[in-house]
Amino acid sequence: MKKNKKKTINLLAVSTILSLVIISGCTILSIIGSISELNEPLHTINSIISNPYISGLIYSIGLIFVVFSVQIIISKRKIKHDFRCAEIMEDLFDGIFSLEEIMKNRKDDESDKDFIITNKARLSTIKQILIYDNNNILIESLNLCFFLNLNFELLGIINNIKNRIPNIKKDGRVSDYLNYDKNSNSDFTENDAHIYLTDLQFLAGYWKALLDYLDYDNSYNQILLQYYDKYFPIGHFTTIDDMSVRMRMIRMTFGKEIRKALKEQKKKR
Repeated sequence: MKKNKKKTINLLAVSTILSLVIISGCTILSIIGSISELNEPLHTINSIISNPYISGLIYSIGLIFVVFSVQIIISKRKIKHDFRCAEIMEDLFDGIFSLEEIMKNRKDDESDKDFIITNKARLSTIKQILIYDNNNILIESLNLCFFLNLNFELLGIINNIKNRIPNIKKDGRVSDYLNYDKNSNSDFTENDAHIYLTDLQFLAGYWKALLDYLDYDNSYNQILLQYYDKYFPIGHFTTIDDMSVRMRMIRMTFGKEIRKALKEQKKKR
């Protein structure tokens, strides 16, 4: 937040200085009588803008840009407020954080194979989170909400995720070893371990890029779940649809309180 404020202040300062320079330059030119030399190019620009075909084209391009930008902002907000997508993003956030944490605590002289054997339980959980089939719900929702054919940044992230998942899912000695339902021995090689960890880190990085693109903040969902647990304890819902309806009811009833709590949490940060 502080970095964004500094960037905003710097941009305002630069724009103010440039404005002063332009005004000063025009004043000086008008004083010495050189402003008349600009009449010809200004007349040319005016004739181009007054052309109905060109002006219509410019307005259309501008309108498309505005609609596209607004659509992205609204879609990001709707995706994050959808309960199923929010739940998936929360799980992905936890999986990415867990992987980053164990990688930071890794010993410098520890081999990839030993690292996988030591952290088998956590890596198994992370693997299941990153390749879980229900993650397709989030990707399909993005396909429906965003113009992927025009949004090359988002399209590139999703394609990278889709291309990397099969490398983790495919049957292999490391993958078998990390499956809870298989009694596989640690007979994989150091090269197998290195390739697997590389794919897992790349996949986590692509999911993180997607969450960053969506401006995902886990604080809202944590506060929302606190209200849900308070008013609907465990056992008070029978289906996911029932839970989704009650989540919407909580957002409608306690929306102001949740936003207020979220603002206070951001201030503390």
